[in-house]
Amino acid sequence: MRLPQHAFFILAPALALTLSACGQSGLPAKGHATLLSAADAQLNVRRAKTGHLLVPAQVNGQDAGWFILDTGAGMSCISRQAAEILGLPAGGQVRAQGNAGSQATRFRHVHTLGFGPVRLTDTLLVELDLDAVGKSIGEDIRGVIGYECFFAGVFEIDPLAPSVSVRSAATYTPPAGADWHALDFINRRPHIQGKVERHPPMTFLLDLGSREGVALNSPIVRKLSLLDGRETQATEHGGVGGKQPARMGKLSSFSFAGRTLEDVPATFSQATAGLFSQADKAGAIGVQVLGRFRVVLDYEHSRLALVPRN
Repeated sequence: MRLPQHAFFILAPALALTLSACGQSGLPAKGHATLLSAADAQLNVRRAKTGHLLVPAQVNGQDAGWFILDTGAGMSCISRQAAEILGLPAGGQVRAQGNAGSQATRFRHVHTLGFGPVRLTDTLLVELDLDAVGKSIGEDIRGVIGYECFFAGVFEIDPLAPSVSVRSAATYTPPAGADWHALDFINRRPHIQGKVERHPPMTFLLDLGSREGVALNSPIVRKLSLLDGRETQATEHGGVGGKQPARMGKLSSFSFAGRTLEDVPATFSQATAGLFSQADKAGAIGVQVLGRFRVVLDYEHSRLALVPRN
């Protein structure tokens, strides 16, 4: 696989990795991910104290440790330590931009990346220093399962159980009461329309890699005056490039995918730089909201269903 020697990526709110408008040629395509069996498969999964879902992965047939299952990642990643232990050849150079800055890194080439019945072949992974992430989560994190892997089949995800199953998209039938809603892929990450309280619908990232409820970017917070009269506490967004200030509080209501939730935990960014200062999207929906449902992801058909918890 060939890739330009210099590309540019964005590292989003917790781990979410996405591409800028440039440098996407040669990146892993959705067709690289397949299922080893058409039979339904229940993954070995555990839930970190932060709500992140972890699965054991294999790289080139070798045990590679625990990877975060992350819809917010526009490309799968591997830790620097794991890449060295596995002897993965280096690819082109890359810069990862995060909440408040950027860092230089590189690609690693792998013959196979696997977890459960999913196999990604002849692909590139982004090398990241995941030590700080692991300490924050309280786990030894060796990588991130991202965008291209989710095209292997339909994923049914219960963030709280925790439970993850993968099924063939060709034969999949959704559970009773599950209605499909369109996903829009922007820079290889799934987005959906959401409605904050009485305000018009806006675009939100669907982010299983975020420990938050609804995270709102600073331009939207200012434009809609979302802090006016709202009880909040000071907090920070952390990530690549440092930290940015924010306020933590609640939304009286939040609607998406045909569901309306009340009393929703939310983070109101006050960032002046980095991803939380971008105005092209309203923000992200994290596990504190997604955990209220069983989430059904069908990337092949660009759609999502939410199944209410019993």
